[in-house]
Amino acid sequence: MPGPYAKFQIPAECGCYYPDVKRIMDLKKSDGSYVRILSCELCRKSYEIPLDANKFPRDFIKKLDKEGKIMARIE
Repeated sequence: MPGPYAKFQIPAECGCYYPDVKRIMDLKKSDGSYVRILSCELCRKSYEIPLDANKFPRDFIKKLDKEGKIMARIE
């Protein structure tokens, strides 16, 4: 993808955007931090970005705490 679909989109580390970069899962690491795993279909690379629990709905974080990971929906 040559550029973002919308102004608010931020490129992945490889410089690509959605729909080439997709969310694979959100998980809680053993140190208690939360991360989102992204994968770029063009570059064939995966990326881990930190999540700020304060910016997500409380129910989402509770589910992540309980299950350890939440898989993304297949598009």
